[in-house]
Amino acid sequence: MAYGKLKVDTLESSGGGELTLPTSSGSSGQVLTTDGNGVLSFASNAGLLDEDDFASNSATNPASQQSIKAYVATEVADLVDSSPAALDTLSELAAALGDDENFSTTVTNSIALKAPIDDPSFTGDATCAGSITDGKGDVRSIPQNTQASTYTLVAADAGKHILASGTVTVPDGIFSAGDAVTIINDTASDLTITKTITTMYNTADDGDSDDRTLATRGMATILFASGTISYISGAGLS
Repeated sequence: MAYGKLKVDTLESSGGGELTLPTSSGSSGQVLTTDGNGVLSFASNAGLLDEDDFASNSATNPASQQSIKAYVATEVADLVDSSPAALDTLSELAAALGDDENFSTTVTNSIALKAPIDDPSFTGDATCAGSITDGKGDVRSIPQNTQASTYTLVAADAGKHILASGTVTVPDGIFSAGDAVTIINDTASDLTITKTITTMYNTADDGDSDDRTLATRGMATILFASGTISYISGAGLS
């Protein structure tokens, strides 16, 4: 059987079968004792740290097994931080990210291919399984504004039809180029369309600009070239 050797620079006898290992500064450190068989053992745990949080941050004192285990367990628990069981390991997190080491770039590139909510622009055909609506409603229908008496058109009437039972006035400086309003005479007698807009050309009357009469159950559409110029045309219009 091979025997090892314990070699120290200095051993100081403290009496009673005890030896003291000096520290690097020369002062007494850990105490060794010997039994009848010549076996050496530490007489105490002097210098051993038992701190679960490693608060002292010692550069020289050894830590106990218990404190190391407690410290590591606390750090791991803080890292997991009550994560769900399916995502509490690095392997599970990697799998959730598709094992993609460039996950951030992948997501960024994918988002870049999507149309923004504001002012989207499509390079191909767009299809929709549901209905398409705007601020006025379903784009497949022409919204209705029912008016039972005298009525003056407002900007919100653009793109609508007026189901009118009284005189309809076309105002000046309210509508924009491209706006259109359809007027339907929902009565059994003639209905007057009053022109207060600067110009309202009648396309069926040599471009004359004047008030118009819409015959019973007649329908006429006004298209605005600007806020002051419009064109009116329809059935039963004179």
